[in-house]
Amino acid sequence: MEATDATWTIRSVLKAAWEKQKGAKAKILSAGIVYALACLILELGLREILPTLGIAEFVTQWNNYEFFVKVLMSPLLHGWARFDVVTFLMAPLLFGWLLLGISRSAGTPISIKSIYKPFSLFLILACVNLLIASLTLVGTLLLILPGIYLALSYAFAPVLVIEKNMGVWESMEMSRKTVTTYWWRYLSLTLILVLLNTVAMMVIVPLIWSIPITLIAIGEVYNASFRNHEQLAAFLPT
Repeated sequence: MEATDATWTIRSVLKAAWEKQKGAKAKILSAGIVYALACLILELGLREILPTLGIAEFVTQWNNYEFFVKVLMSPLLHGWARFDVVTFLMAPLLFGWLLLGISRSAGTPISIKSIYKPFSLFLILACVNLLIASLTLVGTLLLILPGIYLALSYAFAPVLVIEKNMGVWESMEMSRKTVTTYWWRYLSLTLILVLLNTVAMMVIVPLIWSIPITLIAIGEVYNASFRNHEQLAAFLPT
């Protein structure tokens, strides 16, 4: 066994994602709409509630800071280490949405209800997100490239917490070591998916295909990379 499962290629991942999105688009897109609506409702609620608590000025400053960070980090974060309050609170729902792509990739039945599963791990996921966000921000402020490296390397940590019941640092290190081994391949696939969705967004209709393909492609890579994390841990570099 090699340091990590390198049997997947960008071509094989995209081909599998294209095939597996057939018959799964409705559930994946419906779950995405649930996530988007939840974020919208929470954001509108916070806009009404926070000023009454006397912290409207803080929120304005925070939003300015958030914009600065997003400009630096976009488009590689994909919501994994976003700094805004709404995305932070709704992160478990986002990870639950990603679980649909992972399940579809593995050939198991998918259900919209599964997007709520990660909320039972809210506290540990919050710790993971805060730690990843902090390290990524430090890396970004240093030279930007370290931030990009960390954002991508830690991308699977929250899913490992949910799926493999790992701790905060264990999940982060497992994700980092695995991604780092074939980092350029992960980065290339990420850029292709970003480009795919950017082009699709311009026309809107192709998003019906690009979003499910993206989630299932992430699932393909996750399932190939972390199929047996106990064995994997013994072969990864320290």
